[in-house]
Amino acid sequence: VMVGAVPACTTAAARGLFLRRQHAWIALRCCSSVAAQRGSGPVEVSGRKIPTVNDPPVVREPGQLADVATVVNNFWSMPAVGFNAILQIPVKKFEVLPDQEDPGDLGKLQLPNDIFALPLRKDIIHQVYWFHRKRLAGYQEQTQLSKFEMPGSTKHVRTVPPNYGYGLGTGRWRRKKTPGKYESVFAHPWRPRDWGRVKEIRKKVYRSLKCMLSVKFSHGDIHVVDNFNISSHKTKYAVHFLRRILGRRCKSALLVHQGNRDVNNNFRWATAHVANVRRENVEGVSTYILLKYHQLVITEAALQQLIHNLQNFPKERGWLMRCATPDAKPAPRPEMVPGWNEEWKAMKERLLHAEFRAKEMARERKKWRWSSDLKGPLKIPSSDPLTGFRVRDFSARPKAKPWEKYELHELYTDDEPLESGAEHEAELALLEEQLDLRDHVMQADDRRETVDDVSKFESDRLEGVYEGDGDSDND
Repeated sequence: VMVGAVPACTTAAARGLFLRRQHAWIALRCCSSVAAQRGSGPVEVSGRKIPTVNDPPVVREPGQLADVATVVNNFWSMPAVGFNAILQIPVKKFEVLPDQEDPGDLGKLQLPNDIFALPLRKDIIHQVYWFHRKRLAGYQEQTQLSKFEMPGSTKHVRTVPPNYGYGLGTGRWRRKKTPGKYESVFAHPWRPRDWGRVKEIRKKVYRSLKCMLSVKFSHGDIHVVDNFNISSHKTKYAVHFLRRILGRRCKSALLVHQGNRDVNNNFRWATAHVANVRRENVEGVSTYILLKYHQLVITEAALQQLIHNLQNFPKERGWLMRCATPDAKPAPRPEMVPGWNEEWKAMKERLLHAEFRAKEMARERKKWRWSSDLKGPLKIPSSDPLTGFRVRDFSARPKAKPWEKYELHELYTDDEPLESGAEHEAELALLEEQLDLRDHVMQADDRRETVDDVSKFESDRLEGVYEGDGDSDND
């Protein structure tokens, strides 16, 4: 539709609605062009700041929105918190007794924009909501028999007499048989059905969950607490803790935790009978549950696990890019290089016109053989030139062979060199003297004899005995 062209509407209200939408579209285009010229910063139109993609970063907490009129008119493409927003959410302490002072915020967490700052696509949320409703219902109201399955004639019957006139809308009757006219056939029967087998688009369900989290953040209906570990099992204390965080006008609340890390039995007993309060594990969070409960109270550990699951879900499902191309599609087949088979053609031509063509072809045929591999070339060389190739070690320190387990120069090494000089010669001379003295003593011990007759020493003098021994030795 061209700008300025108003369709021929039947009512003035429809004409006015069309003009308002067209004016909003023109204003948004003008704002975008002005922002592109300025480079950055908000644009003011009629006293309102129109958010654009060139806005500077702004810190926003739950409930803080951009321009509401622009968001409503462009809900399908514009985040409710605006562009380039830095999302922060305070962490509160859950268990604060009535006689204790409120400690305030324990800190602030920064949330990812790809989960909590998406456009509020109410159309996707509506489709996924009814998908969950049907799966929970377990029945269907589909017509029992279609029109072509109804028994009876399909002849067109004229119900108005020929002379009565026309224009009443009862000139022809399509079929005589209708669901209510046939026994045990209903137009809207309640029959059981397993809707779990109906495969909804998983990407749509995944995106609707992120849109619902963005809705909770934009409405200010999400609260983060440290944990649900309380010291008392009394319900009045749990109600006091929830009222301190949610207020007294909260209609319903969803309490999300992660397994048993941040929740105990006291909290389970205390919240078991509170009306419109439901405890849910982080793995069971869905679009239907987030729509059913007004406020969302989630622990810090559960929020971390929820963000991790949502960010890794596309990778688990195989939705990420499989081809390293700009458009994530397989690269086109490359074109053939001109003259890539000229050499092969020349060889075939030479063999064809050779004098001994049969021998040449047989010789060329023996050079190749068919490959048994499922991949790769169909023909490979008969003899691989690398069959007898062995890799040698040309490194500076070659590795020892398996049978040479130990090397002598590695086991027996003398780090201190031998000393040289006069001191060394003196030590060698002293060592030789000691060795000579030891040899002389050993020879003297060998010459000793055992004396049996002691009377010889009593009658003779020692000199004679010594001389006799000496003579006998000389003999």
